[in-house]
Amino acid sequence: YHPDYDFLQTIGIDINTNEFGTAPVYDRETYETNVENCYIAGVIAAGNDANTIFIENGKFHGGIIAQNIVAKKQTPLES
Repeated sequence: YHPDYDFLQTIGIDINTNEFGTAPVYDRETYETNVENCYIAGVIAAGNDANTIFIENGKFHGGIIAQNIVAKKQTPLES
């Protein structure tokens, strides 16, 4: 599997290419890309190195993303 880099770039996601391969740029803690409120998960986050993200560790990405979205939406209560 190879991510559709053309599509990702069309929506504004930065793509990084280095000696390890090609992959979308995203925050490793939240999975948010450089496009605000746009997240990636699973093998798309791995880019060309699909041997780094598997079902065993990729299945947690959705929960992490959801927690980040909720945290952004929460507003402090007024006193």
